[in-house]
Amino acid sequence: MDQITTIKIMLPTMDDAKTFVSIVAKYPMEMDLRIGRYVVDAKSILGILSLGKQDILSLDVYGTVPERFLEDIASYIVTEGE
Repeated sequence: MDQITTIKIMLPTMDDAKTFVSIVAKYPMEMDLRIGRYVVDAKSILGILSLGKQDILSLDVYGTVPERFLEDIASYIVTEGE
């Protein structure tokens, strides 16, 4: 992959995690969620739940990130100062 975009997100509840997975699964890009040294497939609800309750996660998107994707996950994106 030639491009990796990292986006800081929060998934505070199990419902948030389920909704997030249903959104990202619609897109063809490969994506991982990272916290520390742990990395899971961002399209895997079991993977996300295995991370446990976390504050801020890093979403690594491989390839081009469509603007529509950013709009779809906007409610999970952590902006500076939050």
